[in-house]
Order: sequence, then C-alpha cells, then structure tokens
Amino acid sequence: MIYVPCGEKEIAYLKSKDKKLAAVIEILGVLERPVHADVFSAVVHHIIGQQISTKAQEAVWARLCEKIGTVDAAHLLHLGREELQAVGTSFRKADYIMDFAERVANGGFDLAALEKMSDEEVISSLSSLKGVGVWTAEMLLIFTLRRTDVLSFGDLGIQRGLRMLYRHKEIDRKRFERYKKRYSPYASTAKPLSLGDRRRHGRRSDRSCGAEEAAGQTKKKSANRPLHRIIEHKGKGSCRSSSLFLYVHKRTITSRQIFI
Repeated sequence: MIYVPCGEKEIAYLKSKDKKLAAVIEILGVLERPVHADVFSAVVHHIIGQQISTKAQEAVWARLCEKIGTVDAAHLLHLGREELQAVGTSFRKADYIMDFAERVANGGFDLAALEKMSDEEVISSLSSLKGVGVWTAEMLLIFTLRRTDVLSFGDLGIQRGLRMLYRHKEIDRKRFERYKKRYSPYASTAKPLSLGDRRRHGRRSDRSCGAEEAAGQTKKKSANRPLHRIIEHKGKGSCRSSSLFLYVHKRTITSRQIFI
C-alpha cells in the first residue's frame, strides 16, 4: 500500500521548526495515511463523500464498486445516471459524477496532465469540475497526487487544531499563512499532526469552510476549548500543560500532559 509521505526526514524537520507541534508528534508518532492513487476514482469517491459521514460514504462506494467493478469513465457511462443514483448518490452528485465521466471520456479533461502541473494549476484544473471545489482539490493533491506541501485554509479541522494548539481565538488568512510557511515544505505531513484529521463518532471534522454542496454560511462553533490549561504546582510557581484530546484515524489519546 502507498502512503502519504511522512517519514523521518519530514517529522524531524517539523519537530525542529515548532516545539508545540513537536510535543504532539511525540505522542502521536508517525501517522500512516494511505493514498487513493487512481485520480478518476478518487474524484468520484470525494464527490460521493460530500456532506455525509465516512460510514455512509464507504457504504455507497462499496455498492458502486460491487455493481461496476472498476470505477472509471467507461463503466460509469455504461451504468447510467439512474443506476448511479440507485446505489445511494443524490441527483446532484450523480450529475457531477456523470459530467466528470463524460469530460474524461471525450478528452475534455486530461487526468494525466495533472502530474506535471504545479499545485496551483492542479487546484485550478480540478475545481473547474462540477462538484469539486478548492478544498476537495487540495485533498486530492495530498491523498492522490502525494504532494508534500499542502495545507488547506478551508479545512475546518485544521483551523480548529491550530486554534487549540497555539491558543488562538481565530485563525485568519495572515496567521494561517505564517504557520503554513513554518511547516513548508512538509505542510502535508503537518496536516494530521495539527489535528486536521480528527474523527469523532464516524463524522468528519475536516470539512471545507466552503463545502461544495453547502449553501449559506458555516455556523460558528460555540465552544472553542483551549488545548492548554494552567496547572498550579504544589510548590513554587506553575507550569503550563496541554491536555490533548486527539481523535486521529479513530484513535483516541486522552489525558496526556505535555509540559512546555
């Protein structure tokens, strides 16, 4: 199985650049995140998963794979729109997927060309597809094209993680770019370590601020629990510690103290 780059070189670099992130890395260790290597099926998989739980996404995906075997343009076009809806996709998602399949089949969208494009060019190209926005394109950069320096401002999980880790009330674009620059050229490795890959009760927390199918504004979270607590020593002075409640790939880590 192929994984997102997350080796000793990347980890050592990130630890040297940020002591708070280094403390999280000491607890989490190396996180192996598998890659969905086929670009076409990865796009379809992402479209299916928009605004539903991971469990529901995998159920629909399993039914689709069982029905057509290989998820590619030819098989989807043969299947047809109605049968695609029958496996559990909405009318809108079926429209997105069929439009994508048609563009690939008639040469209107060149999948192979993505490999030679810069990150910005890939985002621009993928987000020209119906149902694919910037956030989805950025996730495809990481989990399909294995690009090493991607950190999504539109990822709510990453924004929440950065707020908790660095004790900010909010993360604006300027502050976000500062952290992204600090993590560069291995920002993709920093994504789960900054809590961007948390999972809770089978629901994704790494949704896009501008999710492709969502209308209106994202509701603000009422509770922004700080990662740090002030703990009084019985002796002189005090120490600050982080009580981490991390949900990474359904792996829960609780009540671990990091002194900084």
